[in-house]
Amino acid sequence: MANGRDQAQVHGLEEARRRFAEELRYTARVRSSNVVAAFATVPRERFVGPGPWRVLSPMSLAEYWTTEDAEPHHLYHDILIAIDPTRRLNNGQPSLWAYLYDQLELEPGAHIVHVGAGTGYYSAILAEIVGRTGNVTAIEIDRELAAVAQRNLVPWPQVVVLPTDGFAFRPDQPADAIIVNAGVTHLSLVWIDSLAVENGRLLVPLTTSDGWGGFLLITRLRGGTRHYPARYASWTGIIPCTGGRDPAAEARLRAALARSPFTAIRSLRRAPDEPDDTCWLAGEGWWLSTAPVPGDAQASSTRTKERDSRMPASNRTRPTASVLPTTPPLLAPPLPVAPLVPPVHVVDLMTSAGSAAFGARWKGMEAKIVECPALTDAMPEFKTTYDIEPYAGESGFDDSEWPVIPATELGARRGGGMVSFFWYRTKLTIPADAQGFDTAGAMAVLRVNVDDYAEIWVNGELPRAAGRTSPGTIQGFNMPSRLVLSRTVAPNDQFEIAVFAINGPISAAPANFLWFREAKIEFFR
Repeated sequence: MANGRDQAQVHGLEEARRRFAEELRYTARVRSSNVVAAFATVPRERFVGPGPWRVLSPMSLAEYWTTEDAEPHHLYHDILIAIDPTRRLNNGQPSLWAYLYDQLELEPGAHIVHVGAGTGYYSAILAEIVGRTGNVTAIEIDRELAAVAQRNLVPWPQVVVLPTDGFAFRPDQPADAIIVNAGVTHLSLVWIDSLAVENGRLLVPLTTSDGWGGFLLITRLRGGTRHYPARYASWTGIIPCTGGRDPAAEARLRAALARSPFTAIRSLRRAPDEPDDTCWLAGEGWWLSTAPVPGDAQASSTRTKERDSRMPASNRTRPTASVLPTTPPLLAPPLPVAPLVPPVHVVDLMTSAGSAAFGARWKGMEAKIVECPALTDAMPEFKTTYDIEPYAGESGFDDSEWPVIPATELGARRGGGMVSFFWYRTKLTIPADAQGFDTAGAMAVLRVNVDDYAEIWVNGELPRAAGRTSPGTIQGFNMPSRLVLSRTVAPNDQFEIAVFAINGPISAAPANFLWFREAKIEFFR
């Protein structure tokens, strides 16, 4: 009987890990099946000590709370688990590391150097990603933590734990990736010199004394020794790296951030090159530049296209200069307005039956703000501006590789909170009979209410008119948008819908997420 209970508990934990990993696929927008499989495999409870556990939730990083008991299923959420709360030393946030590991494009057989291994959980994740043919060198300067990691990582023979200073560590063989799990004020040239000559990658967080900063991804292309593509990878809050902090270097970092954000960084340059007017931050023998490495754009484009099958290239041509409207805004024809009387029939698209009635198959993907060149006729002090990727409102946008969202899960909270964006897409085909209603000749209205705001595209167009009511644009805080799809609909009419969800107010970034309050088709006669 006990064996049956134990076996059920094992199966329950395996299912919890699988669901945990699948949730990370969406929250961290993970494309690599190896990364997802790794999080579904490694038992987190092996690395965080006995429960109950002290927990930090992304909703409140100010104080720990304690799980109600020592059941391991508590650990399979996107939360930080305290290793030593007195030092604010935690087993890091899974979504952050899933997101970062996905960007590294790690292959089976790769050699990884993991600086700041802690008790070994993320070293085990990396070991699963690179497989038994790869190897992970886990560096931990705290000898007690290193001893714990050594014990915890016994099931992964491809991992070697070394209790040494990671800032100065030079591996015996070049590293396909060096991952630094602690914040530095300046770079170690030892890390740069240790990268594999072809596509060696360094992932390192530059942080100020408060622990906040940004991860940089630095890549060595074709054996380059002086110029390396570099880019911002993610914002972070992280513990300091022993040996990697210096007050003068931190002052320079703060000054750089006061001038421009991490997103301005395009490359790492080394001596004998001297810093020029593109210098973002300089250190001893190196400097970060806002100028790209020649040839990097093509290489990055190729790698991104190969990796990012879930986000196909847009058909859109990004504008390079300002353009006046072809028609004076006030002479544009008014947009149709949905009736204010009650509809004669309503179909709820947030139910399986309701979406099925219109052949709706919802898909979704997080959208991001990306930096791009300013329009050529911008004022001279504006060198860059920002855009949204993907640009998924256009007609015919290829979302074939996007994750499917069941209709019943449209109300699930998505996005990372704060200022965040998410695309929802589907096609709607008007049936002759919509759950008992004869649709022929009726007016069809799409009613969408997204928490907090939404912009709604229909057949590649965002219905808008300057100075007039524009139902496709933001209506107000948690207010429904009502778009007339057709004044006289006919069976088999098809509409391509893209909903751009926005978390707001943007200037007062909220501690909440993105979700549908309602999605309906209203019919009027």
